Amino acid sequence: MTIEDLLAPLHAEPPTDDDLQRLLRTADRRTRRRRLRIATGAVCATATVTALLAALPAEGPTPVTVPTTAAAILRTAAQTAADQPVPPAWAGYRYVQSIDRRENPGYTVERTEEEWVDSDWQGRMLSTAKLISGTITAPEPPPGVKVPQGADEAFVRSTLAARDFSTPADMPNLYGDGPLARVPLAELPTDPAKLADLLLAAHKDGRWTPGGGWDRAPEIMHYEVLRDVLLLLTLANTTPEQRAALITVLTNYDGVTPLPQVRDRRGRGGRGVQIAVGRQAPVTVIFAPATSELLEWSQGGETHTFVRSGHVAQIGDRP
Repeated sequence: MTIEDLLAPLHAEPPTDDDLQRLLRTADRRTRRRRLRIATGAVCATATVTALLAALPAEGPTPVTVPTTAAAILRTAAQTAADQPVPPAWAGYRYVQSIDRRENPGYTVERTEEEWVDSDWQGRMLSTAKLISGTITAPEPPPGVKVPQGADEAFVRSTLAARDFSTPADMPNLYGDGPLARVPLAELPTDPAKLADLLLAAHKDGRWTPGGGWDRAPEIMHYEVLRDVLLLLTLANTTPEQRAALITVLTNYDGVTPLPQVRDRRGRGGRGVQIAVGRQAPVTVIFAPATSELLEWSQGGETHTFVRSGHVAQIGDRP
């Protein structure tokens, strides 16, 4: 009997109690079947949506491409340097804290230095030293020269002495008397090609030396310019655009090996290059990827590790 049969008006008598019970049981079975069909459809729909979502590409940050060639590493470092916050041009002081390690025959010494340098190489330098290994001895004198008594002790005291130098009272400038002693930082071009030509020309004629003369052998001139670039990048109170140009100058050197992933002596990760310099040990330069500040540069037994740097308003301030 169907529901339609029970409700048909052709029935002569009203439905009995048994008829009503059968009606309710039939309705309940159909309701249960509908619920089952709805539940099954919902499960299938959920599975379909889940499968579609799983097939969609996962959202997330775009992968960063790490430069792997020497040219790409230096170009990336230059662009990062140019994008750094701009301090007042050539005003205030460049602050640098560094650890300078020298591995000499028989002993190794580390010197921790803090320097505040303005755009004329004027400022203050604090320095302390410690013996890392070995025994400090004075260098061998030239043939025929007698070593004075107590020379070793005096050399040890001088090597490990703390230093507090201010300019110009204690020394003419914090850089010294080399080819950059009178470099006009405000006039350094931001075009890498012009900057490279200027640095090389200044080495040829000695225009920035204290005495205005220079007699460097031509075969080591490019090496001396490389040392100048490293000094300007670490200590000079230059602008971000000038720093970018200085980094780009390094692309001019032949025999440059890329270091896409490298760590300095303090274990900090960076990117850098190794530059061949003829018969001498190669120069290794490591940049901080986020700022392009030099983490470290080294050559043979000489290592300069830069712990902290920045721009400050006056001597004694630290970034």
